[in-house]
Amino acid sequence: MKRQLHMGAFFAPVLYLGIIAGLVFLQFSGGSIFTENFGRIMLSGTLNLENDAEQGELASVIVEFEGIQFAFDSDNPLILETRQNTREETRVSGYRNQDEGLTVFFDNGTELIFQHDEEGDQLSINTSIPSRYSSLMSLRIPFMLRTGASGNPTENFPGLDVNNGGERYILALPPRSYINQEQNLLNIPGDGLNRNIRYTRRAAGNENVFELWFENQMENIPQDLYQTELNDYIDRVYLAWKSNRYNSTQGTWDMREGSPRFSEEILVNVLAEAWEREEYTRVYNEMRSAADIFPLELSYRSSVFLGNLRKITNDLDAADRQESIRIRNMINQGNAMVYLTPNLFRYATDRGSDNLLPNLVAFTESLAPATLAPLEALGLAMNYYLGDFPDNEVRQILSRFEGILEENIMPEIVKVDEGFFFVTEPGIANSYYTILTGQTLIAAGQEKGNEQFISLGRNMVLSVLRLGDQMGFLPSQIELTAGAISATQGTTNPEEIYPIISDNPYYPRHISLAQYFGNGAWAYTIMNDYEIISQPGEFTINFDNTPNRTHFMFFRGIPGIDPLNGMELFGIIWRNAPDFEIYSKGRYYNADSNTLMIKFFDDDPNQTIRLFYQ
Repeated sequence: MKRQLHMGAFFAPVLYLGIIAGLVFLQFSGGSIFTENFGRIMLSGTLNLENDAEQGELASVIVEFEGIQFAFDSDNPLILETRQNTREETRVSGYRNQDEGLTVFFDNGTELIFQHDEEGDQLSINTSIPSRYSSLMSLRIPFMLRTGASGNPTENFPGLDVNNGGERYILALPPRSYINQEQNLLNIPGDGLNRNIRYTRRAAGNENVFELWFENQMENIPQDLYQTELNDYIDRVYLAWKSNRYNSTQGTWDMREGSPRFSEEILVNVLAEAWEREEYTRVYNEMRSAADIFPLELSYRSSVFLGNLRKITNDLDAADRQESIRIRNMINQGNAMVYLTPNLFRYATDRGSDNLLPNLVAFTESLAPATLAPLEALGLAMNYYLGDFPDNEVRQILSRFEGILEENIMPEIVKVDEGFFFVTEPGIANSYYTILTGQTLIAAGQEKGNEQFISLGRNMVLSVLRLGDQMGFLPSQIELTAGAISATQGTTNPEEIYPIISDNPYYPRHISLAQYFGNGAWAYTIMNDYEIISQPGEFTINFDNTPNRTHFMFFRGIPGIDPLNGMELFGIIWRNAPDFEIYSKGRYYNADSNTLMIKFFDDDPNQTIRLFYQ
């Protein structure tokens, strides 16, 4: 709960009385009061008449900008604390004009650099500490709010939300900083002194406190460096999947928690990686052996590599009925956690039972964004920015939730020493949801042209991946205390996050065909670079093929294909064959379920599938 703290809570009367008394004393004892403006930064103070203001010692100085003041005198010095538990006070000694601001000097060599950025209406404060203070634990800077200004401590990050006569500013401090409200001190940790302190005006129409702070605290990660770290992580994981964790005689993988077991999820990931890395034949033989030991563990997900399409597609209807029931029950219960189902709207369109899509749309339209819990909001944002929508009108329904990134999700992102994390309960972050939030922000940033979202998303993804061990295992729950990770619990397996972070073009994909054949039509394949041409009675897919490598695909919901002359494959009309999988290539169309199955193998990289239907 936020508590408004007015001026009196941020500066002690003793501080003002001391400075005023000093001014009066100097005025009548040979001292001099001066003021000087550096753009919109105002400097005032006192000095001895025999000293030059820019070279001699100052008796006191106040730097003021839009409601916030930094006052230094003999009673209010800078305080440096070292890791050897020593405390050193240093007094103001001079100042100097510089571009867009000024530098204030202290007698131990420390400097505070105040600069104003007119374009962003922002005051930034940088510190320069002598090298002899290499073991500095913290720096304490006295401050106060001027008469008429008030402030609220910010939540989830260290700082102050200031109201200066109706204008709103954010004082954003480095991670693990805090405000000592009793002594009116900003306490900055030694390892945070390489970051700016920023005092930024909140632009009209943009009340997002978090963006202002994130911008200051984020590591800039260019796309190439981000991709390099992702690839390094996936390389470690892939090596472990095919060797370190894999038990070839049993066809199982070692798990960090629990006994070794077969995992179709790992099998699919390994084969997709092997395909892209040109290691497919050898790796396929290993995975084929594992699959043969556990045939009942296989589903449509691995069928693009392993085949057995007739059985797999027959089993789909029952599986989809169960999933539709699960989704419908959550909708009927008003449970918005249903949106954590990836590609929920595509599933409801292409594979959901009767009325699932309209029920889902009606439920979505009934929701108020402000009532969504953070995880519910994350699910909606994930579907909106990462999901596929067969009907763009359905996506438009979700467009009114675009603001939940700033309003519902970003307040749950916390910065600690190790990076940015999504908090699912007080003091507890979750690895999977942090990565999902990061990927959602990246996609949102790319769509909106928002580099800040992209940068924050990259930071979040890498913050978690950097916690992984040599085989890619990640902690599941991350406890955050005093600005750092204090403990971890549980395990998130790398195979759980691989589909989120990987852009492997050969990872199996669901392609909706609803716009061509109506709801319920879709394909499952690894073809990625493809072109669809549709005209009445004829449907054509041109795609890039990997020469001389077998893969499978199936199409659902395509009615009326002539079993004899309904398909052109490899440049000729290809006959229908129920036993097509015993040949090197072939196809079979099941008219009862409107399912077309294809086994593909050819040496030509440019391929065309042409369907003729009624």
